[in-house]
Amino acid sequence: MKIKIKSRLKGDVILSGEYNSIKDCLQQNSEANLSEANLRGANLSEANLRGANLSEANLMGADLSEANLRGADLRGANLSEANLSEADLRGANLRGALIFIHGSRHQLQYNKEINELRIGCHVHSLDKWLKSYKSIGDEECYTEEQIEEYKQYMDMLAVLK
Repeated sequence: MKIKIKSRLKGDVILSGEYNSIKDCLQQNSEANLSEANLRGANLSEANLRGANLSEANLMGADLSEANLRGADLRGANLSEANLSEADLRGANLRGALIFIHGSRHQLQYNKEINELRIGCHVHSLDKWLKSYKSIGDEECYTEEQIEEYKQYMDMLAVLK
């Protein structure tokens, strides 16, 4: 199929050609500069994007579950509503990127630059969450399974520090 990836700001074509999928296109062009790419809603599950330049990219609603984003440049990327479950973000540059995770009960919103994690109406540093997640979960009547689910999200975010 014909794939065309454009800049979200200027509309210029960044990559184009015949590929099986957007994921296939990105993996075959792993050295390409994808800065400002419009990848909104793209299915990039399990994609190998290690070291990719995705700064300022629009990844809103993209499925990045289990993707290898190790060392990727995600500065200023729009990751709202993106699925980052089990993605490898070790060493990724997330400066200015907001991370949104849709949990089973509340959304998590993490701003790495200021080390602020919002879950529901509670806002604390990630460090405080890691120390207090159980008591806050109990206070908010989370089930044991939900408390463990949110702890796993926090552990994933802690790798980004």
